[in-house]
Amino acid sequence: MIGLIGDREGFAQTGGIQTLVQLLCGRLQREGFTYRILTQTQHGTDDYSSLVVVGCSSPWAYGVVLKALLTKPGMAIHWIPCYHPPRFVTHRRRAQLAGWALRCLQRFGVWVHAMSQSEQAYLNRGRCSLSSLPFDCEGSVQKRSGGAVTQIPRRYALVFLGRPVAQKGWPPFLQIVEQLDWPCLGIIPYQPKDRIPANLTVLVGAQDDEVAAGLRESKILILPSDYESFGFAQAEALLSGCCVPILGEWPLWLNVPELDWRGLSPPQTAQRVREILADPERLSQLRSRQMQSWNLRAERQAPALPPLHG
Repeated sequence: MIGLIGDREGFAQTGGIQTLVQLLCGRLQREGFTYRILTQTQHGTDDYSSLVVVGCSSPWAYGVVLKALLTKPGMAIHWIPCYHPPRFVTHRRRAQLAGWALRCLQRFGVWVHAMSQSEQAYLNRGRCSLSSLPFDCEGSVQKRSGGAVTQIPRRYALVFLGRPVAQKGWPPFLQIVEQLDWPCLGIIPYQPKDRIPANLTVLVGAQDDEVAAGLRESKILILPSDYESFGFAQAEALLSGCCVPILGEWPLWLNVPELDWRGLSPPQTAQRVREILADPERLSQLRSRQMQSWNLRAERQAPALPPLHG
């Protein structure tokens, strides 16, 4: 039995953590493992042969791991931190403490699985591996019907996928939308307090099929987030046929210079959007180059994440 431990009870967190948990659970099922998601009402680890921790901001998770190290020496423990360096988060002291703890735990046999080379360099103390994620092209923009391939119409110029908070860049996204005349889409987990521009359609609490449909109907993902450990929203959008300009420090995405829009103001970003949408062929070429570059990243070629059996 494998125990899954998350940042919040029952992995209630939305976004990348939730996506990662879904991928892990799917892998466990395919490989015939039995598993259980631990919550804060379940403290015992006696029934588990190994533990997998996702995220790194919950003190409770560190407590469970320390207890397991003391009571079950030799237990396989894997930690997937989705780590954000201190300078990219609001609570810098907390991030510094988490980084210190993750480095120390490796000395006691805990395996840490970094999602990018920069995070591995920051966290590595001997048991920090660079691991890939089982994220494939199942979300492709194309659909097949009797062998024929049909392109889905894209009615939205821009799409935002994530929490409507400053760290994800929701305020500048709204400013960019206000600069444009085209319909845009925001896919968010809860209703924001901000005034919504007239040309912005907002999907709140969308189901998986609605998220997939929204991405397939959009041309460009605009997500001005400060930092992305892996970038699940970016990956899902890219695999759904969107172009994904780089608008923050995203280690896995910095390979197409024409799409590096970091440091641009909302009006400057809106102007880049106008230019790229005025040339559909160039937009398609940039998206293809980005897909190729993303798939060839060293992180994407690393061994699968993680070796849960031991």
